[in-house]
Amino acid sequence: MPKLPGIDALDLGAGAADLERSLANYFYRNQAFDRACDPQVCLVLGEKGAGKSAIFLMMNEMSQQIPQLANPNLFKASTANLREHFQLLRSKLSGPASAVTLWKFYFASIAALMLLDTCSGSDAEFLMNFVRHWELNAQRFPSLIATTLRIPLKAAELQIGRPPGGALNPLQLQEVFAVANRILAKDAKILWIALDELDKVAIDGVESRNHSSELLSALMQTHSELYQLGQIRFKFFIRSDVYEGLTYVDKDHFSNAILRLKWEAEDLAIMLALRIAASTEKPTASLKLADAHELIDAVFQWPTSVRGFRGLLEELRDGRGSVTPRDLLNFAIKARENQIRFNMYGTNDAGLALISGTAVERGLVEASDAKLSDFLTTFPELHRRFQNLRGHSSAKIPQKDLQKLLNLKEKLDFDLAVEDLWRIGAIGKEGEKPVHLTETFVVPPIYRRALHLKG
Repeated sequence: MPKLPGIDALDLGAGAADLERSLANYFYRNQAFDRACDPQVCLVLGEKGAGKSAIFLMMNEMSQQIPQLANPNLFKASTANLREHFQLLRSKLSGPASAVTLWKFYFASIAALMLLDTCSGSDAEFLMNFVRHWELNAQRFPSLIATTLRIPLKAAELQIGRPPGGALNPLQLQEVFAVANRILAKDAKILWIALDELDKVAIDGVESRNHSSELLSALMQTHSELYQLGQIRFKFFIRSDVYEGLTYVDKDHFSNAILRLKWEAEDLAIMLALRIAASTEKPTASLKLADAHELIDAVFQWPTSVRGFRGLLEELRDGRGSVTPRDLLNFAIKARENQIRFNMYGTNDAGLALISGTAVERGLVEASDAKLSDFLTTFPELHRRFQNLRGHSSAKIPQKDLQKLLNLKEKLDFDLAVEDLWRIGAIGKEGEKPVHLTETFVVPPIYRRALHLKG
């Protein structure tokens, strides 16, 4: 086992992929990452904090090390920003454009900009006219040019404006895809387009949940029309609860293309241990499970209320039985911060470990608070009702009592709310009956401390 640093030198990261200073130093490349890179996988689903953004960011950073994505293939990773495209369509078209047309315009813009420098002749002229007509310059669309895509020389030298010889048909998008597909097929290339944070997609400043669902349903329909092209492929990273709430018709074409992120106890142990090992004098890129548990046990002194790492995971489980990497890391970061404060005042000595049992218990409380706060940010309407459970005498709540606590007089309204709460893991259910027939519900451990419930 590597020699542990002092508590002050123990760096466990930020807990959220988009906040990490150097995600590569902490990233655990498990089977889920390799599966997400599989050419057959188009949808990567997981609850908030399950690691979707970490996979997305590392897929972008390591694209040239991933055979499926590396040269001669092209890879573009982005968070979908449709506002500029929406404004362009609205300004140049005589009538409103559908959400499917908006997505096609967005993808056609990416394809045209990425392929301008790889073609010549009539294909290059057509794509150039498309870019000029729609004013797709780097200044206006930095998200289409940034990260993996350098500014094409032809686009950099381009004087934006309407091309001579008459305007293009503004909805000539299918021809853009046909030209792009032909250019790629000629050199046996694939253009990969990966999109993250799709639950936040919006246009014209509208960010309501229903509005985003409509856009995402249109995205799924767009994919069903474009995936037959062959040379232009997609990877979408979506929160599982958001995807499950979509009502688009043709879900069958995704049936064999979905990866649902689910973290096993073994992977969680190795992930946390690798973060600990990264702070040691001799960091390692891999750990065996037994070594991971030894390293974790050397850092944390387990109180009687938490019997080892397995017991810790039980305290972090949600209503669907899952533990997310974010919740585990929030716990570890908070426990470390508490122990640093204890050390300053000479209290709660950790003995042979780095972090005392009291700091572990405090870390669990604060991880629970963070989970409830995250719930507020993601589901404000559900959170308002969920708060009514605060201080209840038991974590096990009969159906009739839960209906009163949620203040939902109509059974149908209650059934819909409980279905949502169960779907996102805010409550669990006893028995195997469907949610609407369940007689007793259970508030999971990860929320109990924040709501001050008894076990």
